[in-house]
Amino acid sequence: MKKILFPTDFSEVSQHALRYAVDFAKEFGAVIDVWTVYQLASVDAANLPPIYLEEMIKEKREGLEVQMSHFVKDIPQSLLGQSGLQYGIDISYEIDKLAESYDLIIMATQGERNRLEKWLGSITTHVLRHSPCPVLVIPKEATFNKWFKMIYATNFEEGEDTVLVKLKDFSTYLRTQIEFIHVVKPNDDNHPVSSSKTSFEGLGQIHQISNEEVVDGIFQFLKANEPAILALYLPTRGFIGDLLHKSVSKQITFQIDRPILGFC
Repeated sequence: MKKILFPTDFSEVSQHALRYAVDFAKEFGAVIDVWTVYQLASVDAANLPPIYLEEMIKEKREGLEVQMSHFVKDIPQSLLGQSGLQYGIDISYEIDKLAESYDLIIMATQGERNRLEKWLGSITTHVLRHSPCPVLVIPKEATFNKWFKMIYATNFEEGEDTVLVKLKDFSTYLRTQIEFIHVVKPNDDNHPVSSSKTSFEGLGQIHQISNEEVVDGIFQFLKANEPAILALYLPTRGFIGDLLHKSVSKQITFQIDRPILGFC
């Protein structure tokens, strides 16, 4: 894992996440490429003649180039690969395309503190669930600690075998141990059978947590195990399953106070 993609909107939370990314890259010998994906507001772009549209894109790009130069100035030269700007209609789609040549994305959980905050947060959730490489999401409260534990929340789902291989490789690279948590409702008889746990055996301790709410159960366990990174498997599903799983991942993304490592 040598190449890290850091998407930014130049916000305060993104600046905080960049400090985490720099400490991370320094510790594990990686290089950071910083990119911003930009677009024009739909009201500006609608029904504009091409010549005016091109001029507006050019003006916006020139302003962002200045912001980018200020944003990356404190990154040590040995850790900074390249910085760039990418115009696109769909920001999350463009980030996913950029990520195809990277080993890891590190990004903040939220954008600027204004009316776009929820929308930018949805970009983070989308990238977590569609990126071709693992995504490490950094909330504003998180600080880098090289002595951390990786907590993988699982529902023992089909398809996790492949993710476990990636997770094991990742934990070996980061020199950290893995523990597994599975949240079940009290008096729930639908516990996973032993065969569903076979792939997990030998990788780390498995904790079964009793809680009415999955997110609450995860948060309680994390609070008792600091410092830790929460790892999640976020697959693409059918419409209803996709919607329900997305609501949980959004809850976690907006409420958590420590990094999230997402695999899909």
